[in-house]
Parts: sequence; structure tokens; C-alpha cells
Amino acid sequence: MFERLGMECSSLKQKIPRKINISNVASVALGFYHVVAVLTSGEMYGWGHALNGQLGIKKNTNQVGPTKIPFEGGSVVQVACG
Repeated sequence: MFERLGMECSSLKQKIPRKINISNVASVALGFYHVVAVLTSGEMYGWGHALNGQLGIKKNTNQVGPTKIPFEGGSVVQVACG
């Protein structure tokens, strides 16, 4: 639903967990239709519903897989999604 599984597909019938294409994840925050992961490097990646700017990227389209979220001014330690 809204690609929040992060698997480059929009199937709602995924019954077996699959690894997504990011590593060194320090923490994950879940919104209702989107997900943001913080890496140990301080980078952020998000996927899922982004039509209203939920992911903080310039594209207001749903992201089916991890998409880097730009952040200037340091490293990200923690995020929260609403």
C-alpha cells in the first residue's frame, strides 16, 4: 500500500519478508503510509506515500523504494514520522 514495503513494487500480497536495498540502518520511523530510515552514517532514506511532501524530497510522487532524503547541516541522529 503506497509502496511502504520498500520493495520496488506495489503488491499488497507480500507474505514473506524481503530485504530492501539499504544497509547500516541505525533506526526506522513509520508513518501511516511512509517509512524513513536513518543510517549509521547520518544519511536518511524514505519510501512510501510522498504526495504531500511527507518524505521531504522535491518529487511529490510515491516512492516505491528507498530514496535518499537530502539534509544539510550535519548528520541525522533520529527521525519521527506522523
